[in-house]
This record gives sequence, C-alpha cells and structure tokens, in this order.
Amino acid sequence: MNISFPLQLPTNVQPDAREGLTVAPPCSADLQTVADVSDFLSTLFALLDESAIQYCVLKRREAISAVGMEALELAVDRAHRRKLPRIFCNLPKERYQPVQCIGGDAGTDHFHFALSHGSQPQFVRVSVLYPQSGSLLSAVQNEIFVRRQWQGNCWMASPADEFSYLLAKTTQAESLTNVDEGRLRLLVERLGTTAAESAAGELFGVMNRSEIVIACSISAFGSLLHKLRCVPRHNLASRVVRSTLASIRKGRQWFRDWCRPNGLLITILGPDGAGKTTISTKIFDLFGPGFGPHRLFMWRPEVLPRLSQNPTTIDLPHSKPPHGYWESLARILATFLDYWIGHFILVKPLLCRSALILYDRDIHDILVDSRRYRYGGPRWMLRLLTNALPRTESLFLVLDAAPEVILKRKQEVPPEEVRRQLAAYQRLAAELPDSYLIRTDGALEATTSSVTQSIVRHLGLRYERRYLQKKTAGALA
Repeated sequence: MNISFPLQLPTNVQPDAREGLTVAPPCSADLQTVADVSDFLSTLFALLDESAIQYCVLKRREAISAVGMEALELAVDRAHRRKLPRIFCNLPKERYQPVQCIGGDAGTDHFHFALSHGSQPQFVRVSVLYPQSGSLLSAVQNEIFVRRQWQGNCWMASPADEFSYLLAKTTQAESLTNVDEGRLRLLVERLGTTAAESAAGELFGVMNRSEIVIACSISAFGSLLHKLRCVPRHNLASRVVRSTLASIRKGRQWFRDWCRPNGLLITILGPDGAGKTTISTKIFDLFGPGFGPHRLFMWRPEVLPRLSQNPTTIDLPHSKPPHGYWESLARILATFLDYWIGHFILVKPLLCRSALILYDRDIHDILVDSRRYRYGGPRWMLRLLTNALPRTESLFLVLDAAPEVILKRKQEVPPEEVRRQLAAYQRLAAELPDSYLIRTDGALEATTSSVTQSIVRHLGLRYERRYLQKKTAGALA
C-alpha cells in the first residue's frame, strides 16, 4: 500500500542539526497520529524481538508531520519470511489489524496495518526487505544483522549499511528526496571517505566510488542517478543468470497473484438517494492510496458494447416499459457473458495488480429492481445467472436509510416503491456473502466510519484466512 507513516526515532537518538532538515510544527491531529504510530512501532518491535526475528530498521526519520509521511522500512532475515505474516497476527487485534501483504520486487513484502483511532482507522505500511541476490540489500546480505546497532527500542542498520541501502534504492528509483540527499551527506561525514568509498564500490565498482562519495558529500548525488543506472554491476554471464532468475521469480509471483490477488472488489447496492456516489468517493479517498489502479464500474464491466444508447439524464428509472420476454432474456444473457469475459480479461488482471475496484450497482441489483433494467423475463433466470457468476473474493456494501430520508434526497420512484426496495435490499444483504448493511441516514462521519470499519474487518478476515487459519489447519492435521 502506498499508505505510509512517520518513523519514530529511538528515544536515545536525537536529530543532528548538521542535516539541515526543517520540520513544520505539527498540529494537534498530527501529534495524535504520531503518538498512535509510535505506540504501534514499539509494539511491533517488541513482537519481533519476542519472536526471535532478526531485523533492523533501514532508514532513520526525524519528520513527525502527518503530511508527506514515509513508510517504515525493515530488513528481515529471509529465513523468517514465511512465518512473518503469521507473527503479525499476534499484534493486539483490537488496536492493530494486519489487512494486507503485497509482494513487491525481488526480496520485498509490503505489509499494511489498520490502527484503531477514534471513528476512523489510521493506515500504516511496513516494507520488509530480505537480503538476497537481486534485491536492494544484495551488497550487504545477512552481514547487515551482524553489524546492526541497538538504539532505544529497536535495532537500527549500521551507518555503512544504511548508506549502501540508500545508494541502491535511490539509483533504482532514479529519484532522490531532499531528506535522503541530506542523509547521504551526513553518512559520508560519519563514515569517512575510505569507508564510504568501500560501500559505494561494492555497488558500482571501484571506477565510480570516488565520484559517488564526492557527489554525496556536496549534496549532488542526484546528478549521477541516470549515469549509475546504466553502470553494469556484473559480468555478462552473471547478468544472464540473474536475469533468468528474475524472470522465474516474476513468473512465480504472477502465478501467486492470480491465485490469490491482493486487490479489493467492492459492490455498493442500494436505492437511488441512499448515497452510493458519496460513499464511492469516500472509499477511494480513504483506501485508494493503499492499492494500485482505481476503477469504478457502473452495473457491468462493459467489455462488450452496449446494446442501446444510455438513457438521457431526465429519464426516470421506471419511466419506460419492460422489454419483451425474448429480448429481456437476450439482454440478461449478454450481461452475464460480459461479466464472465470481463472477469478474465479485465477484473482479475486488475485485482492481481492490487487494484481497488468499485461497482456502483452490479448484476445483483436486478434481483431487487428489475424494472430499472426493463427486464421482462422469468425471475428464476435472474437467480440462476447471479449464482453462476465467476467466483472472487468481494465485499458487498448494501446502503439503507429511512424511506423519508431517501425521498427527501431523490423522488424518482413512488414512496411505496422506495419502501419495497429497502425491504428487498435488506433481504439481499442477508443472502450475499461478505455483505454489510450500512445506514446512511445519519451524519456523514458516522456513515463513513461504518464503511471503513466494514472494509477493515473484511480485509482483516481475509488476511487471517490466508496466513493464520491455513497454518492452524495444517498443525491440527
């Protein structure tokens, strides 16, 4: 997730004035966020130590503003990679809920947590790097744990290893922040020229090490990024082997993502006036940074062309008569086919890329309001087709409100139809798997809180199914 947070300094480490970093005075909300995150980090570090996990923090951060926050970056012994997701399940669930584990580049996992904070959770990201060939820590390997240093309440990478990591990361990304540039300059001062050149030489060869250290010492390393990106770090045979292994790893990762995608599919159902558009916007705002691409579908994926033009903006949902029997069957079968084709060529590939997908109504909506879709065929066909949809982990949010509130917002259907639809949506919510009934006739803050808590609960249960229950079942067997 690109949801991120500030890294709290160990208590006995103070910012160095020579870094030249300025931090804006935090507001009260920022201070509360920092306090929550600080408690989370202390609990996380204690859990890792209790579980005998070899780790160290890769980058030190002094910034405490809630704006422009960065994720925690840890190096963890790759021997612990398989059990790390289960260990995070031992965090106090009522306060810290793991909700996502996304495999990134070679030797990297991104864990996402929801911190309980008032009515809205605070989302944080912990990026875990495993020293191995082809990773950002390939130059240091497991020696990083031999040289780590205990500071305050956690293990920190040694200055030489932090310097090596920052060089590798910024070169790979071909971008350098002002904070990282200042940190590189300070690390060169602390290490000295000889030690800094030794670390740079491990990454880029002896021909470039002096130029790199000089550039870092005068805060000009950014000018070398493009040049260093093109520097061959290994001989031809080694590059061929590494490229082959990288392709195999990518293939394995693609297969894992296809079988167990990390994206999230949410369907929002409810009558006109229940607040679907507002809720969709809130979901993208709150959860969007933690996922990849964002997509909003209206009714169906639309990989197949529409059979008719969209209705005009003045058309009311029930203003036109239903289609005939055979035309209705043809249209619903075409919609069903669109879902199947769209699932394999659009929806599933997006979910494999950790996308956040929202449906503003989907095919299940026709079970409640067939008149909206001018369906004049048999009801049993609708049940048959909705039960035969391609299976995927998804969440249904069914919006509910008092009839008078709905009618005050929109008066597109008669009051008796509104009441009928509300009762039908409530029954549908009880039938659908992973479904939550959300009241939307209160304050927007209360509605948003219910939505976020439902999504966090869904993600938390999915995380436990994937990483905790599977291990428990194996142990019982």
